[in-house]
Amino acid sequence: MKSRNKKEEPNDAYRSCIGRPSKFNAEIASRILSRLEEGEPLYQICCDRDMPDRSTVLRWVARFETFETAFARAREIQSHLLVDSAIEALETVSDADKLKLQKAHLLCQSRFALAEKFNPQEFGLRHLSHEDTIRMLEQRRTQETGE
Repeated sequence: MKSRNKKEEPNDAYRSCIGRPSKFNAEIASRILSRLEEGEPLYQICCDRDMPDRSTVLRWVARFETFETAFARAREIQSHLLVDSAIEALETVSDADKLKLQKAHLLCQSRFALAEKFNPQEFGLRHLSHEDTIRMLEQRRTQETGE
């Protein structure tokens, strides 16, 4: 007869089917780093069922020095992709469409802010005003037309 005070432990097969991974796993860590380097945000990576929660990944960063170094490097690579996408957003918008220009400016500012956070040595202290955005677009168009 079983005691009422003791809880039954689920068997190992059942335990492996529930929840998200929480123990450090080199294969999962490698996949997270690869996806970060491709520009995918951490929150989006962690939405996958086979990926750990963001808090788990951040605990891994704090707990494992090798993963912390690799994570920082992946963020640096990601910062370059963010800047490239910000410039692309600015280059594809027309001056005539004020709403799209404002949206491109906001995208640019937010991507530069993330790049600054992920890689402050390279992208620190760069804040664009609306006038800076327009000036960048005008300079690009001048270079393209050869004026």
